[in-house]
Amino acid sequence: MAVIFALSTALAFGIGDFLGGFAAKRVPALVVSLLSQAAALFVFGFVALFVRDELPGGAVLAWGVAAGLALGLGHLYYYRGLSLGQMGIVATDTAVWSALVPVAAGLLLGERPSLLALWGIGTVIVALGLVSRSDGQGGGDTQFTRRVGISAWRASQPGRLEGILAGVGYGLFFIGLDQTGTGNPLWPQLAAVAGSLVVLGLAALVVRPPLRTGFAQWPLLVAIGVIQATGFVTFILATQTGLLSIVAVLAALSPLPTMILARLVLAQRLTRIQLLGVVMALVGIALVTVA
Repeated sequence: MAVIFALSTALAFGIGDFLGGFAAKRVPALVVSLLSQAAALFVFGFVALFVRDELPGGAVLAWGVAAGLALGLGHLYYYRGLSLGQMGIVATDTAVWSALVPVAAGLLLGERPSLLALWGIGTVIVALGLVSRSDGQGGGDTQFTRRVGISAWRASQPGRLEGILAGVGYGLFFIGLDQTGTGNPLWPQLAAVAGSLVVLGLAALVVRPPLRTGFAQWPLLVAIGVIQATGFVTFILATQTGLLSIVAVLAALSPLPTMILARLVLAQRLTRIQLLGVVMALVGIALVTVA
């Protein structure tokens, strides 16, 4: 069941990212994130009114809020990276690091996946990089190897530092949700959405984006918020029944459904590299499932 829940998370995040990118063509990305998360908080808060379970302890809610803060920072860095650099390369960095950070955390916390599962994890991580790239997006600045310091690297690779920081933020989000325990996933999910809204709200106060432009797109933004929040719930359910080091890698496959939807809805062609990534992702999933 953990694999099914983790893949459901990737599907939800992938659909949400596709719809978010579609909405961002009309509305600033920060407005999309802020209003969709606000919609998710409202909808799931309404659902919580009819849930008779007792509220979890303060530690569970604290981990949920911490996860949400990391999620909000991940959103900010991700959208900034996309605006500065090549989208395929930035998405690659984000996807890979959002998988690597939880894998490292899981191993440090004592998780010991089987050798076959480790092969599957490695295959999926490589597939993430291939799926998020396109022909001609390679290499970067050949002088990079002769430079030192983050500032020089950032100047030569615009958007890549933000992509890595976004991936770290999303990875920390996965770790935080994993620490919320085995109770009702609705409460930590609500706390996470609230935490992300704190970060996004503060950013909106500084940037002051045109919020009114988002209200005209409210049905789409509500759908994005609910779909992504559903992904939070399935991720918590996945970590309750499986290893974080495996679940987080499968959940990080969200670029795959995003790419497929772009092909089906927007008629965007898949490159040979991306098709190879799709095949490798399926192989990696099979290895993890068998293990």
